[in-house]
Amino acid sequence: MAKGQLFSIDFISGTVIFILSFMMLLTLMDTANTQLRETEDFQQMQSIALAISDMLIKSPGNPENWDSSNVKAVGFADSPHVLNESKILSFYSMSRQEAAIALGLTGYNFNISFIDRNKQIITYKGKTLSIGYVPHYESNLVVSQRVAVLKNSTQQLPVIMRVMLWQ
Repeated sequence: MAKGQLFSIDFISGTVIFILSFMMLLTLMDTANTQLRETEDFQQMQSIALAISDMLIKSPGNPENWDSSNVKAVGFADSPHVLNESKILSFYSMSRQEAAIALGLTGYNFNISFIDRNKQIITYKGKTLSIGYVPHYESNLVVSQRVAVLKNSTQQLPVIMRVMLWQ
């Protein structure tokens, strides 16, 4: 073999190794990008779930004496963590779609429930205090729980408000 000649086998082997390495790099970059997007989506859902639970449990809503026909922003509180019975009953008389619009959750599946200490959904004055879909084995489920008191004229009932959000 003369000086300066290139073996075609060496060239082909080098090219194959380069192409395989480049394909592996592209696959790894795509996987990392997908994981980053999933993490960002999950963090955004966490922020939304926390904001919704804060709004419901700390705010009276807008207008302050809202009902299902005139609500602009849902809020259950007479004062922070002390919840107004009539607002809760009005909210749970809405359809799932009306509740989603009132909460600004049109791009997400959700469930908002009031549960007792035994994690059972509360039925209060004939209404089951749960609205939205029930999640079944969702991999990207976000849950925010808050403790509060449901107040009416005669009693104060300790409750846990659970906000679940997923796509």
